Formats: sequence, C-alpha cells, structure tokens
Amino acid sequence: MNITPAKLKGAVSAVCRDIEQRIDNSPAADLDDAALWRELSCCVLSSQVPYDLAQSAADQIHLNRALTNDSNRPVHEVHAQLLTILSGNFAMGSSQRRYRFPQMRARQLALSWQAINDQGGLCNLISDTQDIHELRRWLVTHAPGLGPKQASMFLRNIGVTYRLAILDRHVLRYMDIVGLDASLFKAPNSLSAYRTRELVLEEHAKEAGHRLGLLDWAIWIVMRVAGPQLGAAEAR
Repeated sequence: MNITPAKLKGAVSAVCRDIEQRIDNSPAADLDDAALWRELSCCVLSSQVPYDLAQSAADQIHLNRALTNDSNRPVHEVHAQLLTILSGNFAMGSSQRRYRFPQMRARQLALSWQAINDQGGLCNLISDTQDIHELRRWLVTHAPGLGPKQASMFLRNIGVTYRLAILDRHVLRYMDIVGLDASLFKAPNSLSAYRTRELVLEEHAKEAGHRLGLLDWAIWIVMRVAGPQLGAAEAR
C-alpha cells in the first residue's frame, strides 16, 4: 500500500477531529497534588522504558504516598523510599518486571519533589504560573528527569494546555515525511532546539485548523499504525 504525504495528512486530520470532539465533550479534570504527582512521576519514569512499566511504577509510588506523605520530610528519606519502590518488581500482565533505572529515577524524582515543594507544591506552581511556556521552562530547569518532551507531556496529560507539542520519534518522522524541513529533525537536545521544531509543527497545525497539542497526539496514533507500512515503502 502506497501511503503518500497527502494520505498521511488526511488520516492525521481525521483522527485529530475525533480527539478534539472527545476532549471538548469531556469534563475538565479536577486534579489534586497526589494526582498531579502520579502523572509527573509517570512522565519521568517513561523515558527509555515501556510506558506500561512506567505506569505500574508510578502507581506504586502513588499508592505508597512516597511524594505526597509529608512535604517537610528530609529529601534523603524521600529518595530512600523511592529507591526501595523502584528496586522492586512490577506487575506487567501475568508477569513481573524490574524497572531499568531505579537509582537515577529515584534521585531525579526526589530532587524534583524538593524543588517543587519549595514553590508550595504542584498545584500552587501550576496555578501561579500564567505563561505555559514559562511553566515548561521552569519544569525543565528545576525538575531533573523532565526534558522538554516529558514536561510537555505532563502539562498536556493533566489538561493544563493543548498548546505544546510532544516531539517524539513518531512525530519527528511524520514531519520529515510530509516535508516540514527535514534538516531540523534530529532529536532536539535543548529547550531552544525543541521550541524551533515545535514552532514548525505549530504552523502546520494552524494551517490544518487544529490545536497543536491534539494534532501531535493524532500524529502519534497514526504513525504507530502506519509506521511498518511506511518502512516497507521506504525500503523499496
């Protein structure tokens, strides 16, 4: 099957309309600090590991209240509890799996907990920051383990904004295929480089009449399905 750039754009636009309808018809989530920490933990833990494993680990952190028990605890106690949790086994269907980076992620989450609590907690940090780009910049700067992609994912997943893009390999590949300046599409290694690529996709979203943070969601869905076919076409 020959998947042209035009067909790919059409498929993405159709999926995006479905997502927009679902989002617009859903009530706004009322998230407390515990729910926000669960989502932030998952975004940190999902880097370079399967997302369902990150979810399982984040659920255990949430259930044990490792990041929400007492904001006055010493950070070394938080780190020790996180390390104990992340060094254990996690249910993955009928099997058990170990998390790949327990030491590094425990340290990153503990330091993020410390920095965010210095700002009065996640709810206060989010409600007190009016500029979504400044909020992302703060998270990338002060929350270890949250790069631009993970910070954007966190803010999108909690429903704060749909004006940021999650530029993973699927989205970058789509941008290359449809001709959005392929010279840009190496993995961005800084927030400024990330923003450069994001602006390109933002203009593409405006031309298509979609919100940026929902268009990239649709791209991710379509590219995961179409990826193998695109690979076969490129190999011919």
